[in-house]
Amino acid sequence: MTMQIAMKAKDGIILASDTRSMENPELRENEFWAAGRYGPNVRKIKISHEKGIAISMAWDLVTAGYIARRIISDLTVETSAPDGIEDIISQIGASVPVSGRKRAQCLIVLTRPILQILFLQVMVQCGEWKVDCRKFTDFAIAGDNTNAAIFWAERYYLQNRWTTKPMKRLIPLAAHLICSAHYLNTSGIGGLEMVLSSPTGIQRLSDKSIEALEDKAEGWDKGIGDLFLNHHQQYKYTPKEAEA
Repeated sequence: MTMQIAMKAKDGIILASDTRSMENPELRENEFWAAGRYGPNVRKIKISHEKGIAISMAWDLVTAGYIARRIISDLTVETSAPDGIEDIISQIGASVPVSGRKRAQCLIVLTRPILQILFLQVMVQCGEWKVDCRKFTDFAIAGDNTNAAIFWAERYYLQNRWTTKPMKRLIPLAAHLICSAHYLNTSGIGGLEMVLSSPTGIQRLSDKSIEALEDKAEGWDKGIGDLFLNHHQQYKYTPKEAEA
């Protein structure tokens, strides 16, 4: 599980992700040992500065990692024309080895020939391997896409038309969404990393900047809660006679 978001801004695209990696060993046949689970922090966003590609990996990181490496390896400026990019990436997703076919998702940010966001999902449905690749014009979510923290993007990104704002204005919103998702899925989501993509290149936020954003997000979360829990007001009640 994970939480990731790609958000388009006036001057580029933000790609943000948590960093928790869940390992859940499978039980071996006829062996009675308990499967353990642990969550080390890893980078889930791969970057190719040479090709102008940033890719986040969600769900099964082995499968998603294979797809990300293939995209970075095989995609060229010539093959990443806007009209055919979905088909090309779908073909790469379909090439996942049979032995490694587990559900995976990737948010793909391309800076050439134009800035664009693609969402790739691979899964087994009704015993068949399915690949779905779609283009998004504003923002896309990968991982725990039923997490209520998506509210922050729905309310404060779409409703305020922040696609016309610069990336620096969107960084706090993306960070708060990822950090808020942790409180709603503490075992599967944690940590933060962020990559900024523009026509001039791709940059990863430093660890120091990430730590400051996490501290701010924790403060914002507490502050919002205090607004409700510490609100004092005298309430009036409807007389019982009026209910008759």
